Amino acid sequence: MLVDFNGGIFLAGLVLLLLILILLRFRGRSWAGLFFTALFGLYLLVVVKTAIFPLHIPAVGQTGPEPFVPNVNLAPFYSACWPGRMCLLEMIGNVLLTLPFGFLLPFVARFRARHILWLGLLVGLALEGTQLALSLALRSAFRAVDINDVLLNTLGVWLGYGLFSLFAWLYRLLERPLHGLLAHVSEVTRKH
Repeated sequence: MLVDFNGGIFLAGLVLLLLILILLRFRGRSWAGLFFTALFGLYLLVVVKTAIFPLHIPAVGQTGPEPFVPNVNLAPFYSACWPGRMCLLEMIGNVLLTLPFGFLLPFVARFRARHILWLGLLVGLALEGTQLALSLALRSAFRAVDINDVLLNTLGVWLGYGLFSLFAWLYRLLERPLHGLLAHVSEVTRKH
């Protein structure tokens, strides 16, 4: 049976995001800050839908008598599909999946620039670790767990933060008074 992220699960994610936004507003977060938090939250929902779902839940007795072996590749820079167009598209997809994380994170959280190295790695490990945990828990090798995905996801976060840094530098060139959303962007970019 396949469990997808559509319908009730997606709606539950939206409700959770709305509750977080309400809580942040009561704690004094600005409307501009809430906008970027909502954008980041929606992005995270897309990541969960893309990287975690659909979940394959095997029927009772479907796994057979042989022991379950998850589909795991721990050899960096090795891929069974290489060279091939699908493999290249998958690699690009893994980088693009986490690029917005690196770009949007400075708008919703304060951190030191040097921490992006570890944050990028943690994002990649979290995604693949969740896939592995679900694979083991559900006894389903529906998703492949691959160290290369960790590396590519990490690269995506780093590139996203690099784009943010370039954006911040260019934005700081605009030395004029700004209001609302643009004032928030200006404040965030001045800190990086």
